[in-house]
Amino acid sequence: RINEILAKSREAQAQATQTVAKSETGGRIRELSKFIKENKVPRYVLFGVIILKSVSIYDKMKQLVAINQMQAAIVALKSQDLRSHFESEEELQDMLTKRMLDFKTLNDDDDDLGDEDDPNKYQSSAMLSHGAKAKTRAFQ
Repeated sequence: RINEILAKSREAQAQATQTVAKSETGGRIRELSKFIKENKVPRYVLFGVIILKSVSIYDKMKQLVAINQMQAAIVALKSQDLRSHFESEEELQDMLTKRMLDFKTLNDDDDDLGDEDDPNKYQSSAMLSHGAKAKTRAFQ
């Protein structure tokens, strides 16, 4: 019984292959594969597209790494600058934690990122008031 089923499936497979080979689609596929084998231009075009895509992905990854490193450097620099304005290390750590959370919730709109008029644009009002309190304490 199994052998009969296998024999019928082989015959059906052969018939399906012949049907596709005789159809217009099969002829077009054969012509296309023949063209690609004979001419190396499509292959080189495909390789070029793949290389361009991989280079653009690599550039995007480099940009992301640079942005993350810059954010870390800014936070580290601000922590060094603000260390003298706070009474304790806990206040400084609280402010840094809030600032890091604000960095995570930045607006991704490119138009907003180009505005250099307001340097405290992305700082929350709580951070600004906390910084003002710390500065007034430092001057008292």
